[in-house]
Amino acid sequence: NAALETLRTARKMGAIHPNLDYVYAAAHEQMALWAVTPEARDGHLATAREQFSAAISQHGRSYAEPLQHGVTSWSAGVRLGIVLLQEDQPDRAMRCFQAALERSPDPIDAVLGIAETLLDIGQPAETLHVLEPYLSRETADGWLLAADAAQRLGDVGLFNEYIQQACELASTRLRSLHRLPRLDGLLVKPKAS
Repeated sequence: NAALETLRTARKMGAIHPNLDYVYAAAHEQMALWAVTPEARDGHLATAREQFSAAISQHGRSYAEPLQHGVTSWSAGVRLGIVLLQEDQPDRAMRCFQAALERSPDPIDAVLGIAETLLDIGQPAETLHVLEPYLSRETADGWLLAADAAQRLGDVGLFNEYIQQACELASTRLRSLHRLPRLDGLLVKPKAS
């Protein structure tokens, strides 16, 4: 809360910069994860959406202070897409991830977003197709999304393989905490041998 208060004070003093929009949005995105009530969660997500959008809207402008890498393009686009997924807006999220994919120097987060969107709109086979080239990367997220897709397709063997990889990497290699409930949900489902 102290960091948010500092950002609010900077805004009141007239500080306008995409770095501030991005940090403010990221703080609210994280606060949404830990919100106690649905109303608080929705409020934090709405603020995050607005502030990531504000950062993106400043793409191409010049500032005296340096910009964080990707703050007005791919990085903010990925984060905005993740927020939109949590707000159940998969079409808008997909557009954000696809735009980020075109601009990003490393496509992994955009690809994970695309795969997650495909999974959430009921296309688990396409999810696996998108993820396949990235499963060798040391991230829990790809394995987690692949496990969910395999489970939805009824492939118990792949599910068990993928969920094991996801669990081994989750404590140190999870790229986005919003995926933890998905992991928890998969772990409570019975696994056949």
